[in-house]
Amino acid sequence: MQRSAKLVFAPFFLILPLVLGACNKVQGKSSDGQNVDALSLQGEYRGVWSGEEGMAAAQIMAQGTGFRILFFDKGLPGESAGSEILAETAGVIADAAVVFTKGEFSARRPLAQDEITGTLVGHGDFVLEKVLRVSATAGAPPPPGARVLFNGTHTSEWMDGKLDSEDNLLAGTTSRKTFRDFHLHLEFKSPFLPQAAGQSRGNSGIYLQKRYEVQILDSFGFNPAASTDTLEPKRHCGAIYEQFAPRINACFPPSTWQTVDMDFKAARFDSTTSGWVKIAPARLTARLNGILIFDDIALINATLGGEAEGPGAGPLYLQYHGPGPVFRNIWVVENDESTSLGFGAKQNQVEGRKTGFSPNPDFPAMRDLGGRVQRLNPEAVRHTGFFYLDK
Repeated sequence: MQRSAKLVFAPFFLILPLVLGACNKVQGKSSDGQNVDALSLQGEYRGVWSGEEGMAAAQIMAQGTGFRILFFDKGLPGESAGSEILAETAGVIADAAVVFTKGEFSARRPLAQDEITGTLVGHGDFVLEKVLRVSATAGAPPPPGARVLFNGTHTSEWMDGKLDSEDNLLAGTTSRKTFRDFHLHLEFKSPFLPQAAGQSRGNSGIYLQKRYEVQILDSFGFNPAASTDTLEPKRHCGAIYEQFAPRINACFPPSTWQTVDMDFKAARFDSTTSGWVKIAPARLTARLNGILIFDDIALINATLGGEAEGPGAGPLYLQYHGPGPVFRNIWVVENDESTSLGFGAKQNQVEGRKTGFSPNPDFPAMRDLGGRVQRLNPEAVRHTGFFYLDK
């Protein structure tokens, strides 16, 4: 947009070291004539400091004809409560690498190697390896009683629903069924549009009851604290459009699958002699890629462009706003005030460690991850909420 039952689960990811080959999107050439592959350079990197304890991490975003880096202490966004941005700067292509320099920070990402090396005065040197985070709810199977709205086989649950060549659902469609109080699971993939900026980077939205928009956008690498426009963070991915900014930018890179899990409780109305009067606002708890971005917030009003608030149920609407994301694995659990669904109630044993989620083996991404789990210190796993995969 340019303008209750609760699921309970901990933020949890798979983190997979990557070795990426050539991709289709070529940014340009370096000074020595070597191709610069923007999509393979862009992404998340993670490692450790050499001069002190703790994690270091970075996000590289393709932007225009170049790149920007966000450099973090204590891990990637959502990885630990203490994660913070220590440096942000643009990079230049030189000597077969993208080089980032600002003040006491310097980093180098070779074009032919998936790692970043560098230093930050006062902290020390670092080496970061490229990783792929996979949300723990990617491929989540619908629980008993769920209404499956899209599983890749047909669009009968949607008005004017259309599929792309890979059987993903396209934006610009409205669910045939209406909902009141519910849990929604949905997965989306943003397009890679390095030449675009701001609201043009794969703009879409999930309209709850066709009233309240949760923004979908490629906001990977966006630093809300650096924005001089106070409304801008309220227009990025996960935001309740122009009402509330998410508590953390939990976006993964474009061209990767991301998850949205939401608990929604409709506004309550009372009938009076003068008509319907709202007596309680709609409420929302939401997680983007398993990371809590809203915790039982009260929604102010319907989004501009959405339908007016009222006592009736409403459909889900996946907004079309130009080239945007595609969707898969959409299901809803309808609730009333007396029901509850515990997401972590059924535990899955993975290499001797319990997780709160059983991956759906029907998704290739989940099948590919099988049998490559490293054993970690249990205390480290408990505090970080992550486990890692062998190459």
